[in-house]
Amino acid sequence: MRRAGVVVADRGTGAESFRANRGHPLAAVLEALVQPAAEIPEEDDAARTRAELRSLGAPVLAEPVTVVERPVEEVLVRGVALAHRDPAVARALPVCIHKVRRRVDPARLQAFARDLRERHGVGFFLELTAGLSGDDELRGWAKPLFDLRRTLTRDFFSASGESKLARRLAEERAPDVARRWGFRMNMDLESFRSLFERFVDAA
Repeated sequence: MRRAGVVVADRGTGAESFRANRGHPLAAVLEALVQPAAEIPEEDDAARTRAELRSLGAPVLAEPVTVVERPVEEVLVRGVALAHRDPAVARALPVCIHKVRRRVDPARLQAFARDLRERHGVGFFLELTAGLSGDDELRGWAKPLFDLRRTLTRDFFSASGESKLARRLAEERAPDVARRWGFRMNMDLESFRSLFERFVDAA
């Protein structure tokens, strides 16, 4: 960059350092490259994730995209993150996981789960789908995601703890598999099973 003239030595610091040469014809291009990427608004990303999940076979209310540009593994993990505030996405995820399982690289899925801080969420949905489908391979994918250091139970849905009644229902209705992964949720196993059987049998 120094040889190209887009940066020049900064003599005032006492150490070898450089600053942008704002008089260079490519200065504006260089400045654009080093700017942080604009954050995608949360709801825009949620809409994109729903649309991608729909394209992958999830029974959610969204217009499917023509091409799913993100890796399948990333879409699934982002779907788990979205499920914390969208129960309809939560119910649909086992259907989606079952339909795309042959396209998933478990190592990449586990890496995205770690990077997006959804290890237990992804593990829960993998084991839940394994139980609904009888596919024990998914249970094997889930095992490396279990964090033995995590011992507290928390609400899966972000608004679950707003009242004593909501908390009690979440305690009572949570499937055993959710409890094993440290979650309570006001959604029982039958809620997942009914949707799964309807759409997987239809497939």
